[in-house]
Amino acid sequence: MNEGREDEQQRDGVPPSEEDGFRASFYALLSRLLVEPPTAETLDILRGLEGDESSPIGQVLSTLAKLARAARAPRANTRNSSTARGRAARSCLMHPTT
Repeated sequence: MNEGREDEQQRDGVPPSEEDGFRASFYALLSRLLVEPPTAETLDILRGLEGDESSPIGQVLSTLAKLARAARAPRANTRNSSTARGRAARSCLMHPTT
């Protein structure tokens, strides 16, 4: 149902709403964090987040910002961490918890 709406907006040349743009950026950031360790650039983005504590999303944004401010900059050589991630992923596949 939403796909039709998105297609219609694109056809009419109407840009997505500010809320839709925010949602897309938020999901892109979350997917980036799930795929790989945050880069220095990603940490800078996270440090600049401001959240409204009255909403669940706002609380998440505030927590991400606090964690990023406490995080150290990533190492230049990430080969070892990617190797460890690969081992951990293989271990999870070989030893499912359910």
